[in-house]
Amino acid sequence: MRTLFFITLIIGHATAFAQELIDDKYVDNNLQFLVVEENVKRTGLLDICIADADRRCIENLMTGYEVWAYNSQDKVIWKSIWSGQKMRMKFKQKIPDADYIVIKARAPFVVNKLTTTKIYQDKPLELRYTLK
Repeated sequence: MRTLFFITLIIGHATAFAQELIDDKYVDNNLQFLVVEENVKRTGLLDICIADADRRCIENLMTGYEVWAYNSQDKVIWKSIWSGQKMRMKFKQKIPDADYIVIKARAPFVVNKLTTTKIYQDKPLELRYTLK
């Protein structure tokens, strides 16, 4: 009974995505990066997720990404590369001079961690976020 419930939960969750099957590839251009928690200036913490069109985090999706921090003169003051295994980042130091950050996926797809299926986008996910 537990197995049936688990399978039903996975299938139900998977069908909630707005994926299309195009040329034998899953495509979903409604995915986006979403900042869940941010305290880059004071502690160097940034927590993001990959979300659907309704801004709901989809916990089983991952993608490698880069993060750039810019100051108010639009100069890059920090750059880092992340594997995407974890979406909670703790920078080596706080970045008090940062004005905004840009997060960009390194490829035009995300990976479902449960099935290892790639879900493609027309272009890599990207977010520009003004820090608080």
